[in-house]
Amino acid sequence: MKVYNHELLYEILEMQVRDNQPTPRLVAMLQTMVDKYAQRPNWIDYPYKEDMKQEAMMVLCNHVHKFDMMKSDNPFAYCTSIIHSCFIQVISRERKQRMIQDSISLEDVEEIDPFGADNG
Repeated sequence: MKVYNHELLYEILEMQVRDNQPTPRLVAMLQTMVDKYAQRPNWIDYPYKEDMKQEAMMVLCNHVHKFDMMKSDNPFAYCTSIIHSCFIQVISRERKQRMIQDSISLEDVEEIDPFGADNG
């Protein structure tokens, strides 16, 4: 499925008319955008790419209704910037967790006496 700006705009407006209930077509469009964005070379080697996609989809569903036509007529750029920031947030969170895990495992290694001698 290709996502065209004018069709995305129509679906967002339709959602806003329906009390912010997304149409199945809008959900499919957003999922396509997330999947295509995840295929970019920037994200190829990330082992937690599925987490990134899930986070982006959740945030998109929660914020797409906030798109304001008075500020912009480009919902594709709006959604893409949300997806990008979600990917960056997941990467940042995973890096922090990895740093904490590495520091904990390093402390455990330092407490072990390599010779098995009792230092007391």
